[in-house]
Amino acid sequence: MELWKAALDFISIDPIGNMAKATAISVIVHSATHLASRPKKSPKVQTSPVHEFLTAFKISAIGTVALYSLAVLFGAPLLRNVEKTAWLVLLMVSLSVFPAGLAVGAKTASVHEIANVFGRKSSRVGNLMQTRILVTLLGAWIGCIFLPMDWNVKWKFYPIPVAVGATVGALVGGAAGMLAGGELKRIE
Repeated sequence: MELWKAALDFISIDPIGNMAKATAISVIVHSATHLASRPKKSPKVQTSPVHEFLTAFKISAIGTVALYSLAVLFGAPLLRNVEKTAWLVLLMVSLSVFPAGLAVGAKTASVHEIANVFGRKSSRVGNLMQTRILVTLLGAWIGCIFLPMDWNVKWKFYPIPVAVGATVGALVGGAAGMLAGGELKRIE
């Protein structure tokens, strides 16, 4: 319990800086994992890693706009705390949409699987990506429960509980995907 309290106190000292660091670490870890899991010999068509990363960043840009709009619709401040909301959205994108974009690679036909989260037809990997995105959003939404409480603690102020909820949601979504039998691998 003390470790959890110490972690929340550390996050509350500089929430924007810590979200920026977490976003950068998330992108670096997912990129390194993706590069390490690339097949050495391609069975059909090998796309370059640069093209795959550009595709992932394009998908992430679309996801950023969509998640920012969704955050504002769910009550995030529109004109106040724009920087906090922007870093929160970038953290959520780096935890959910960016790994899904890397898994898609440069196959533009599969980008539809990420955009169509509630689609009926999807591959196993597409379902895992969708689960991770939805559980990250659910975790952020559950984190909002702590915002209106009148506790006298520093970590309950916006956007700290939402960011912690999104991070826990991404971890749960990733673990659920791995337990279901598949990691986020590149779609062939």
